[in-house]
Amino acid sequence: MKVKKIVQKLGGPSKLSRKLKHNNPTTVSGWLNRKIIPASQIENVLKAAREENIILKATDFFSFLPEELYSNDNAEPDDKGAA
Repeated sequence: MKVKKIVQKLGGPSKLSRKLKHNNPTTVSGWLNRKIIPASQIENVLKAAREENIILKATDFFSFLPEELYSNDNAEPDDKGAA
């Protein structure tokens, strides 16, 4: 899922900015322009999504992660070779 879809799922830049207690919606608009949500904000975005009963997964933020690494919402990537 791209940044645009995440922001839309959460009601658009203005609503998401308010949920995140940002003073200005241009913060979230900047994410749209740069096509990235800063790592420091991902936890806050996930919290806002949970409050709205919207399910977001790691693969929604990181498109380079293959979906098959996750068997459910709480699963971690397969740690092959770990002792």
